[in-house]
Amino acid sequence: MYYYQVYGLQIQTEFEFPWLVQGGDGSDLSVVWGVTPLRLEKVVKEGKRYQANESEALIFDDEGGRFWVRSWRVVVTPAESMQSWSIFAHVLGSCLGAILQWRRRLVLHASAVRLPHGGALLFCGHKTAGKSSMAGLFYHKGYDLLSDDICPLSLEGSDVSLYPGFPRLKLSPEILLTMGETAENYPRLPFNTRIKHCFPARRNFSLEKAFVQKIYILKEGRELNLRQLTPQEALAGLFEHCFRKVFLVSHEQLQMLLSACAALAGVTPVYSLQRPKLLSDAISIVDVLAASEFEASTA
Repeated sequence: MYYYQVYGLQIQTEFEFPWLVQGGDGSDLSVVWGVTPLRLEKVVKEGKRYQANESEALIFDDEGGRFWVRSWRVVVTPAESMQSWSIFAHVLGSCLGAILQWRRRLVLHASAVRLPHGGALLFCGHKTAGKSSMAGLFYHKGYDLLSDDICPLSLEGSDVSLYPGFPRLKLSPEILLTMGETAENYPRLPFNTRIKHCFPARRNFSLEKAFVQKIYILKEGRELNLRQLTPQEALAGLFEHCFRKVFLVSHEQLQMLLSACAALAGVTPVYSLQRPKLLSDAISIVDVLAASEFEASTA
């Protein structure tokens, strides 16, 4: 068995995962090879590649295989082609996304960096919004990475904490070039519609929780535009960018998610951040945001 810590969970796996931080006792979750059912006994919701009920999901993919997900265990039946990257992506993405939500975490589709004083900046958005790019450019400026693509949050009153993921960024060749890096030096991910490379972000990476300072919802535009959202706008934006909420199938689960988004919007500033269409120009945004955070911390 291999033992890792990620997103506040201690997991044990029967196969090695790249990038994850080793350690822990594996008491929260096990990931094993095995036989998965052709269909769940109880199906409340289903789509082309999944079935789900209130505490269980079945995910299937031609390259990765089949994944039987429960809050304490993921069983993987690999496809004949045995695409290891697809297996890693499904387990660390959809599978953990579902499990974290069942464990009452508010999971945002976002990337995050740690500020010098320890707080966190989150960048939410759709698939091509630039979440990883913003985190990568902040990392290039000396900030520490907290998580890329998935941000599980814990809400306790006015305290909102982020559980870090693992020290890896998915970056385009353009962003790597802006960071002074050469894309060919890093493994390319097998995406069909976009070019991304695995970039290690191990500098000062820590699993220590971070208080969420601000959240930016990214949109593409012609020029930089930054606007703080009203609580109602923030609620709608946060709910839109919750990760894999398709696995919340009951009215009670969706109502709980909506209440968590409302609570988050009530205690954390949320901004709409329109960024230039050319992502490599986004480094100017990093300078603007970094300056504003510095001024706020010294005020």
